[in-house]
Amino acid sequence: MRGSGRASISAPGAIHPGTEMHATRGVRHGAVLAAVLLSACGGSSKAPDAGPSDAGVCEQFAHAYLIAAIEARRCDPDEPDPCRGRAPESLETQCIGGFPEDQAAQLLGYVEQYKQMGCTLGPPVPCPLRTTFRCEQDGSGFVCVGVAP
Repeated sequence: MRGSGRASISAPGAIHPGTEMHATRGVRHGAVLAAVLLSACGGSSKAPDAGPSDAGVCEQFAHAYLIAAIEARRCDPDEPDPCRGRAPESLETQCIGGFPEDQAAQLLGYVEQYKQMGCTLGPPVPCPLRTTFRCEQDGSGFVCVGVAP
């Protein structure tokens, strides 16, 4: 089952309605991602200009990104290779996760927005070695999970 939410990044530091996002199992991912990240920016559709002295905004955005990335892991097992998209699971560790392609693209857009706000990605850390990602059922539905080689 596919629905659509709408969210896009159109200018540095701004989240605006506009680009269609696909969802799985009735969850409106694009709307969820936009709502979570908008809340990190104080509910405004224009993110504040952040910089090194505005670490609180960067922390809020990174936390909202983490929540959005967890939600974006939802997948449709009937899709071919539903977890082929790649994006950071967190802005603090930069460990790469598997996501549906449209969700990975949306997350990568948020990574760019984070950088444009003047925020710095966390240092690379040792991440679990996962070369492939599968769509598997968990307690709340289907999600992309990493598989060790």
